[in-house]
Amino acid sequence: MNNSETNLFTWNDLVVIKFNAPALYFPGKIALVCGMMQVKSEELSVECGINSGDWFYTVEFGDGSSIEVPEIFLEEYQNDN
Repeated sequence: MNNSETNLFTWNDLVVIKFNAPALYFPGKIALVCGMMQVKSEELSVECGINSGDWFYTVEFGDGSSIEVPEIFLEEYQNDN
């Protein structure tokens, strides 16, 4: 896990949910970063299922729906065209 003061992604970054992510995060889907937060409390850490200090992101899909995804399940979208 990242556990750093610096996040990997920022607003409007195009990302893809990693294929090894739990199904609730929609593995393989492409999304746009529309928010980010570093987990600073143990309570939130437990609630999010990640370590205190790690990052999670609000990402929006093409249909307008959004979810919060831990950074470890995101990677930069690479357009092969």
